[in-house]
Amino acid sequence: MDPTSDTIEYTINAPIVQTIIGELFFNTDAIEAHSDDEEEEDVASAAFHRIVKLAKQKKHAMLLFKPAELAAEGAASYTVTIKNPMRFHLVIDHISAGISFKQTALAIGHAKNRAQLPKLAGINDFIVGKFVRVQVAVALQLIADMLSNDDQVWAFSLAGDVSTHRGHSFFDIRIRLYWHGRLLNLHLFALPMFDRHTAENMFNIIAKLMDALFPNWRAKLIGVSSDGENTMTGSHRDLVTSLCRPPSTMSCAYDEPLGAPRKRA
Repeated sequence: MDPTSDTIEYTINAPIVQTIIGELFFNTDAIEAHSDDEEEEDVASAAFHRIVKLAKQKKHAMLLFKPAELAAEGAASYTVTIKNPMRFHLVIDHISAGISFKQTALAIGHAKNRAQLPKLAGINDFIVGKFVRVQVAVALQLIADMLSNDDQVWAFSLAGDVSTHRGHSFFDIRIRLYWHGRLLNLHLFALPMFDRHTAENMFNIIAKLMDALFPNWRAKLIGVSSDGENTMTGSHRDLVTSLCRPPSTMSCAYDEPLGAPRKRA
């Protein structure tokens, strides 16, 4: 690939862009709740400005996603055109190595100065964030395409695991499916663990994401499993049970010794 002339174009289903990238990634509930608890005008005004600021950030963060020309209103899909593939791939390479958005921007800036590559100019942590959203959308689109391929994927399972990253606990959801002779174990998303996240709330988030990813997911979901560690709280066990309900042919398993007591938070 010649980075001086080539471009990359991705096509993403509209529900992935609108619901997952544009909605689930931007949650204003916490800001709105802050203004409900206080009646003082200055607090309400500050909360309002925070909401406006978040709305502007969302608008700019989604600039790379363009509605398909043939269906600008109620678009069935969005397109993303990357005009600088070298910079895009370097951003994703650095992020995949585990460094932050700001560190990625600084590292690419140093590479640009050291190698005298003007194509790497103009990078900042905000642009890094936009590129990461594109990459997440592309990855989700690949999973959606797999799930919709009836010739290869007639069933899949979900696996939940509680993990910690940089001091924060997450409920990690992975999807397991057969694809061209291989059994894949793919990371789907990580849900932050907060006290306000009941099993019902988490189920609604997961169901909303899966509906956007592949509307017929319930018909192909064959099982749900989770680990049996003490870090699995009662709410997360209840979440796994909720995911197991439809259809009745689905299996639900906890990877723990038979008869082990189930602890609840």
